[in-house]
Amino acid sequence: MSKVLLRIYEFNLFRGIKEYHAEVVVFDKSISYSDEGIEISVVTNKDGLEGYELCATYNLGYADIFEYEFQEFCYPQLESDYTAENYRLYTHNCRFFSLDVIHLLRPSKAEIGLKVLEDLNNMSSILGNHLEIRSARKVTLLTSIVLFTLNHCFGTFFPIPMIMKDIIITTLFVVISFVTCRRR
Repeated sequence: MSKVLLRIYEFNLFRGIKEYHAEVVVFDKSISYSDEGIEISVVTNKDGLEGYELCATYNLGYADIFEYEFQEFCYPQLESDYTAENYRLYTHNCRFFSLDVIHLLRPSKAEIGLKVLEDLNNMSSILGNHLEIRSARKVTLLTSIVLFTLNHCFGTFFPIPMIMKDIIITTLFVVISFVTCRRR
C-alpha cells in the first residue's frame, strides 16, 4: 500500500491570468504531465520551482497497488494517451492526466481528488472558451480591416459595380470568419 497525494500549484499563465498545475504523489515520486510529456520525479514538491506556488495538498488515502504493478500495467496506458504532441492547455493537460492516474490507482479517498480536479477543469474550460472567443474577435476585426482595404482597392483599381463589390467582400468576410472559427 502506498500513500497518494494530490498537489495543486498556481502559476502565472500570461498577463496575470492564474492557472493550476496538478500532480499526483505516489511511491514517494511525483507523477505529472506537461507539454513535454509525462514526468516521474523524485522531487515531490515543485513549490517555488519554475514559478509554481503550492496551493493545496490533498490526502487521497492509500492505493492498493505496488509500484511495479503501476509501471507494468498502468503506465503504458497513460504513456500512449499523454504524449507531448497530445498536450492541450485547457482540454488535455496535467489535471486530466491526474484524473486518469487517480482512476488507475483507486486510492481509498479518491473522490476528494476527483472533485477538486473536475472543478478546476470546469473553471479552466470556461477560461479557455473565453480566450478563444476573444481571439476569434481579434481575427474577425483583422479580417474586417483587410476586407475594407480590399474593398477600397477594388473600388480604385477595378470598375466593378458597387453592389457586386459588396457581395464579393461580404462573401469573403463570411468565408474567412467561418474557416477561422472552424479551426479552433
